Parts: sequence; C-alpha cells; structure tokens
Amino acid sequence: MLIMAFSVYYSNAYALLNAEYEAMLQEKQDTNTALRTAEEKINQLIKTEKGK
Repeated sequence: MLIMAFSVYYSNAYALLNAEYEAMLQEKQDTNTALRTAEEKINQLIKTEKGK
C-alpha cells in the first residue's frame, strides 16, 4: 500500500516551481537558476505561511 503525504504548502509550491519551469522552457533562464529561484520562493512561502 502506497501512502502519499503532501504538505499543506504543496499546491502553492508546485505552482511556483511550475512557473520557474515554464520560464526555463522559454529560455528566459537556465536550469540551475530556475531551481534556485523556485527554492527561494518556496522557502519564502513557507516562512510567510508559518508566520500567520
């Protein structure tokens, strides 16, 4: 039995990651930059949400 647990931040984090992925596909940034930017935005999202 496979149980997948998602964080309460999953949907918002996925949207941020997807936006950076789209920018990478449009050659607006390279892979490493896209991943780093997504990580920074996700960490900020979590920090902001935990502060509420």
